[in-house]
Amino acid sequence: MSSGPAHIGERLSYAIECLEAARAAGDLEKRMFGTTRWIYALFEAGEIAGVDRAMEELESVVRQIRQPQYTYVRAGFVTMRALLEGRFTEAEQLALQALTLGQRLQSQSAEGIFGMQMFMLRREQGRLHEVAPIVEMFVKEHSGSSFKPGLALMYAELGLMDKARTVYEELAVNEFMGIQQDALWAASITFLVEVCATLGDRDRAEVLYRLLSPYATYAVVAGEWASFGAGSRFLGQLAATMGRWQEAESHFDQGLAMNARMGAKPWLAHTQFQYARMLVARPVPGDVERARILLDHARTIARQLGMRSLETRISEVSRKAAKSVDKTDGWLPA
Repeated sequence: MSSGPAHIGERLSYAIECLEAARAAGDLEKRMFGTTRWIYALFEAGEIAGVDRAMEELESVVRQIRQPQYTYVRAGFVTMRALLEGRFTEAEQLALQALTLGQRLQSQSAEGIFGMQMFMLRREQGRLHEVAPIVEMFVKEHSGSSFKPGLALMYAELGLMDKARTVYEELAVNEFMGIQQDALWAASITFLVEVCATLGDRDRAEVLYRLLSPYATYAVVAGEWASFGAGSRFLGQLAATMGRWQEAESHFDQGLAMNARMGAKPWLAHTQFQYARMLVARPVPGDVERARILLDHARTIARQLGMRSLETRISEVSRKAAKSVDKTDGWLPA
């Protein structure tokens, strides 16, 4: 079965067929397989109401099958759901429980998944400095690590721009073709989108835009551990970096709608902030007032969820908006 957003409809149909056949045959193993494939495709499609229905099916199967490895799979999806909604305290507890279970099962990916989830949480909480040494050590010990894009993003978030650029340039060789084509590929590209926007790299923005464009109407999902919300948000960042304002506006509008529909509060706040930053930057009358409204909405969510890093950035852009900055300077850095 082909992967990627172009085949989401096909994979949804296949998962439902598998599930129905498994139910008819009374085969719990195949029912588990069909249900997990169904949930994953629904996350990518951004159909969160469907995810919740499918999670009820998963709960039923896990109760009946009573095998630790399936309890672990369930724990991953439950943590993923909590992260998507911004229930960060609960998500951290769930991630710790999943780690413990994964270690008991001797899962080779358990610690890596936990590390990625903690990276997400600490980033939003403004506490990336706490995990920075761990991330650096992990990437050093796993030279071919899929988390190098995360390392570049971490450096950019911490203001270590020379280090961020070094890792970014290494990954950008041959138009980012060295990024592993695995379940983390799309997430890796979104990490690099953030770095690209921070560096104001217009040339690479074009490349990343082309790579990520199939996700324009879908959500970006990393394996079975995290959803990064609407792909259109990242395309909006790239279009803004290239100064393609109308495209950026269209993508951001789409990102606002999709993230709101998904109940993805953290990603909705990020979309509002990035949209506002673009409006402050582009030379169109009336944009600053629109930006202030978006910033107010983003600030409300950030405070509610404890997204301290985003709240700091909102304050910085709010000051620029209040001063009615000279827009001839172009795209504001991330």
